[in-house]
Amino acid sequence: MTTLNATVPNATLPNATRLNAVRTTLPPGSDCPPPSRPTEVPLLIFVVYGALDVAVDDRMEYLATGDQLYLPAGVRHSWRTPADSGVEMVVITAS
Repeated sequence: MTTLNATVPNATLPNATRLNAVRTTLPPGSDCPPPSRPTEVPLLIFVVYGALDVAVDDRMEYLATGDQLYLPAGVRHSWRTPADSGVEMVVITAS
């Protein structure tokens, strides 16, 4: 797994909000178990290359190269890569 973190201050957002971007590469068959509690901040998942299955509350979303998914704060989620495809993705949060 390769991870690149970046924090970008944005003076146009209230309360000195920062955008945090994490770029990650996961191999085929990787799982991210569900969090024990809902996310505290909204997040955006962008698939740079590959495929990703995202469980959001009670539904499943399939993302492929170029797809994105916005998850509002308070949503339980998890993701996994299909057995035949890894993923390179960027997850952006605001804090």
